[in-house]
Amino acid sequence: MKKNMVSYILIDKDYAKVGERFYYYKDVKCDECIYRNICTQNKIEGLLYEIIEVKKPNTRAICKITEREAYLAIVKPAPIIIAIPTNDAAVGAEIFYTPLKCGELHCPYIMYCNKGSNDLKNKRILIKILRRMEDIDCPYGLKLTLVEAELIQVFP
Repeated sequence: MKKNMVSYILIDKDYAKVGERFYYYKDVKCDECIYRNICTQNKIEGLLYEIIEVKKPNTRAICKITEREAYLAIVKPAPIIIAIPTNDAAVGAEIFYTPLKCGELHCPYIMYCNKGSNDLKNKRILIKILRRMEDIDCPYGLKLTLVEAELIQVFP
């Protein structure tokens, strides 16, 4: 993936607004669409994306999945909230992130520790810490902090 991970996608005209967020999943109909490279290139399934610009009205098309009018939009992965080791939680730091593998199903933080799309598993992920949120009371005694982070780059 490219540095800053910005890409294009066709978005239903009713949702094509700056700041709108959506989870990206590819549909089988995408493979038959003439716009497939725009919508599928450099996207990670299961990841939350945010619209940062909408290229309308000259970029109208009909989406093969919804069969509705769509606009070309510029998107980037939305910031994610994750649990990381406290020693790594410096605001502004760029670190390699690996989702923790926790089996404590009753822990209220498990979704932040095991965060990550299936497409991110076994890959090196470079993130930038945007803000520290709170320290976590980990049942296993790990020193963890909840942070908001931006995906910078994903390596194979």
